[in-house]
Amino acid sequence: MDDNREPHFGTVGKPLPGVDVRIAADGEVLVRGGNVARGYRNLPAADSESFVDGWFHTGDIGEFTKDGALRITDRKKDLLKTSNGKYVAPQKVETAIMANTPYAAQAIVIGEGHPYCAALIVMDRDSLTAWAKRRGKGRLDFAELTALPEIRASIDRCIRRANRRLEQWETVKKYVILERELTLESGELTPSLKVRRSRVLEHFAAMTEAIYAEHSPIPFVTEKDDSKH
Repeated sequence: MDDNREPHFGTVGKPLPGVDVRIAADGEVLVRGGNVARGYRNLPAADSESFVDGWFHTGDIGEFTKDGALRITDRKKDLLKTSNGKYVAPQKVETAIMANTPYAAQAIVIGEGHPYCAALIVMDRDSLTAWAKRRGKGRLDFAELTALPEIRASIDRCIRRANRRLEQWETVKKYVILERELTLESGELTPSLKVRRSRVLEHFAAMTEAIYAEHSPIPFVTEKDDSKH
């Protein structure tokens, strides 16, 4: 079988013959080839922005796997740039957090203009309630459960596991657990239940500011080995 036709799960596959694909310094996917348009009709400004030296700038952030398949990780417009000049694709970090945090409903990564990445964690109500009932804590409400030391210790372990899948500049150094869920009514979620990042950051501005305060009460994620947990 043609290797280009074989499935490469979690990727868009390998580039087709006659199509050149490369990753720019900032992680953007660039393509060129006979099947790529020469430009936008009657839109010279869009042309100059998207077509440079024959390469089409897709606006997607991606990476190649070891076997040469292309994985799309984020959109360039969503990239965070830390104060150290490093670009971070928040979706990549959020995916790592969610894959390692079974009780989480959402993770929102922040860090624009700051020296490191942090995260807002939203717990899943059903999972958290079930956990509480198994431990005789069913009388506690959602906000009280999120503040329990054992929940924070569990999330701390989960964040450390997620960090092992990330580059050093992508790792989450601090996080907070929100005391309520995100809602449609507040505009924090779209009708398809996707997170509206700007609205969440607006509503929890005081909390995000506290994360980066010089004497923040929010602890750093520790480096303690959790291999026994």
